[in-house]
Amino acid sequence: MLFEHEGQMICEARKDRSSWKISKFVWETPFVTWNVNGRIYQDNRMALNVYGQGSFRQILDPLVGEFSIHDFMYGNFKLKRGKEGRVSVTGDLNLNAFTCRGESFKDLRGTLTWDDTSNRVLVNTRFHDNGSAVNLRVEAQNKVVRLSAQDLSAAKVARIIDIHISRLRKKILTC
Repeated sequence: MLFEHEGQMICEARKDRSSWKISKFVWETPFVTWNVNGRIYQDNRMALNVYGQGSFRQILDPLVGEFSIHDFMYGNFKLKRGKEGRVSVTGDLNLNAFTCRGESFKDLRGTLTWDDTSNRVLVNTRFHDNGSAVNLRVEAQNKVVRLSAQDLSAAKVARIIDIHISRLRKKILTC
């Protein structure tokens, strides 16, 4: 079997002289509905518009484990491949409300970029925590993840990453 899938799939495409034009590709998985359109060229180039909505947990769980977000989200992405075979993904993410390890946040808007040359994932987001606007940047490259947050509640961060004040006090006293 060349391709195994779960869920309903619909595709409308036509071939012209130099490419396949995908006018409609819809894949309804149990968690996410994907809509794709664009072109795949004979010279190896590709330009696809991808829209997804649903719970991205099947993608996020293996990447971030217990920090995964299971809430409904949606995003628009552009998937490109040049003649030389280089691939890039850029897009926008949106969540109306979400939780991370039991901590609630609202109105996430963000961008995502990745390319196979640098193999770097960069996510810039802005969301609300009890009325405050929070900026969060996540950069992952070569098995190193860098996080920077601005205006995020320290108490929530401590609970998310499971820092207990009593353990910190004990460590400080023993130093």
